[in-house]
Amino acid sequence: MASLFLRILHLGQAAFSAYNIYLSSISISNLQKYEETSKKAARYSKEAARQLHKTRTTQASSEIAVLTTLLTSAYLVFASGSKFWGAFLALANVAVLVLVRDHVGRFWKGAAKIPAPKMGEYSEAVSKTQEVRLNMAYLAASWVVAGVLAIRRTNPGVERHARPYIPTPVSMKSIKSSLLRCNGFIKRVSQSRELKRANSTVGNDRYEVCQLLADKGIPCTIWLEDLLALHGSNTQVWDLNLLVEDPRAAAKVLRHSGYKETTPDAKFEDDPDISERTTRVAQLQSSTAVVLHYAKNWYFQLDDRIPGFLPPVHSFLDSMIEFWLNISSQDYVDRLGFALYIGCLICYCYDLQTSDDGPVKNPAYAEKLKPEHREVHYNITAADPKEESFTTTNRHTYHARRSREIKEGIFVPRPYEKGVFRAPLTTVSEQ
Repeated sequence: MASLFLRILHLGQAAFSAYNIYLSSISISNLQKYEETSKKAARYSKEAARQLHKTRTTQASSEIAVLTTLLTSAYLVFASGSKFWGAFLALANVAVLVLVRDHVGRFWKGAAKIPAPKMGEYSEAVSKTQEVRLNMAYLAASWVVAGVLAIRRTNPGVERHARPYIPTPVSMKSIKSSLLRCNGFIKRVSQSRELKRANSTVGNDRYEVCQLLADKGIPCTIWLEDLLALHGSNTQVWDLNLLVEDPRAAAKVLRHSGYKETTPDAKFEDDPDISERTTRVAQLQSSTAVVLHYAKNWYFQLDDRIPGFLPPVHSFLDSMIEFWLNISSQDYVDRLGFALYIGCLICYCYDLQTSDDGPVKNPAYAEKLKPEHREVHYNITAADPKEESFTTTNRHTYHARRSREIKEGIFVPRPYEKGVFRAPLTTVSEQ
């Protein structure tokens, strides 16, 4: 009787494991659609590289853990080994599932779903990953039951001569006790600092901090990757970056709402000039940290009338181009990684299609930009894949010079015409 029940249990485990492999495959397939974007960001940002590595390792370990359960349970359906062998395999599966569940949870628990165009498949991947992680707890509990039954069953060849096994109230109580201990063990192993937090917010709850600041009379605006994602980019998001007039004053207000100051954002660790002028805070019940920036450092004029705390694309693009142009030639060499990260964000803008003004990658969109930024715009919109990128050192030197000349009125930017001669960039030196 016990052997029959075990076989039924193992069949159920195999079927449930197969279902979770299916869920995991959907998650991996959806995340692979953002792979190229992530690789591009990883070249310019250590934080993006870390996120890409964690995404790959957690998805792979989740798939392997569930596959291990599938193969083991399928084997035990037909195997007739000793009861101790069955108990050992059950214990091994519990250990694997608990450890992998904790590993996946540290990265994916509370991962934000982004309510923006082109991010639906990413949000679905987050949901499927969290569902598989939850199901690992059920699988681990089922292996505890399998282990208890494996130990209590009689050895093969003897069972047919023994009295039929009938679960008694005592044995059922033992199984219930084992399940409760398993649940407690999973909770203890998974109780890292992230798991002590309440369920993290998703969707628009990610941006509730903006309204919190506004209610206290502190204007703010969404910035960097979140701004791009909300305008339709397929870039991933990590910390929530906000522009404020005074990060210290904003952090003081947030401290009264349960936020605490944390270490600087990893993407700025190679740029102390930026990291020292930002304040990073986090709330215990949220896995999303908030990075507060001085608006003036990004050449952005705050306006408390910005709808939904989201500036239009052209305002963001103006600020990013101005920031990029103001990187000195020496800093462009010494802080190349950060300079290319800014260039990467500018490139993301040119993949966007705005609802009011059409595609950004259009010479006509220059009318939305400040005159001193239009030469950069014309360069990007007319770029030939065979030519050097606008982010090269020579191009940066050229555009910094042209921007000054446009402000002085001695150069007028015009759309690039195919075949029209352009002076070599090396003849335009930075002053």
